[in-house]
Amino acid sequence: LILAATKLSSRVVMTEAAEVMDILTENVDQNKVETPTTNSESDSDDDDDKLSNNINGIHGTSSKPVCPEESVSVRRLRWDCLQEDVLAAAANNSSAQENDLKPNSFDTIVGTDVVFSPSLVCPLLETIKLMARKKDVESTKATRIYLCLQVRCADSHSLLFSEAHKYGLEVVDVTGELTSCCPWAVELECLLLKINVKEEPTTHGKKRKKSSKEKKSKKTSSKEKKSKKKDKKSPKRRKRELMLT
Repeated sequence: LILAATKLSSRVVMTEAAEVMDILTENVDQNKVETPTTNSESDSDDDDDKLSNNINGIHGTSSKPVCPEESVSVRRLRWDCLQEDVLAAAANNSSAQENDLKPNSFDTIVGTDVVFSPSLVCPLLETIKLMARKKDVESTKATRIYLCLQVRCADSHSLLFSEAHKYGLEVVDVTGELTSCCPWAVELECLLLKINVKEEPTTHGKKRKKSSKEKKSKKTSSKEKKSKKKDKKSPKRRKRELMLT
């Protein structure tokens, strides 16, 4: 919600299991800034209620909603029913909207307290693999992935580190970064893990020496690519964040 409120991201997708979707949806709705509609008199009462909720604050407090309605959404995402929920999200989106759970489309993935059961570690890694993006030749950056957690289950924690490589991922403990920015997290014995998306090796063994014809062909291809870039500028990408809880 902070990412959406501060406009650090153009789209934040918050996910949960089916059992607690209602709670997450209510919390997100309480923090949304909704624009009243004036299409008809029948809608006026509903709009008044929304304005009243905004004036009273979040959950009856003095805190006001600050998240733009269009920048945050809530989706069910069960790691052990991954494909089913991804397909359901695609089906629920209108043709004018971007699929909230589009695979390999997120710039950042953040997970909080997501490592607690050995049976869910591999499904979690599979979920991260599906949603994350590798760095490509067009200079698109790989997805940044962070997990903040406490060691609630030592077996699950060990499994995360030992199994990550099977999914093309690398887990790095960067808890030291919390000392300066979140000293309270250190006091609570929180860990900060960074997950890197491994790049697939392009060649194996020694490189073969290129012929003069191949070199000329490469130069021609490079010029054509530069020419195309000048003719057509790619639209600015909108940042997308996925929250795993």
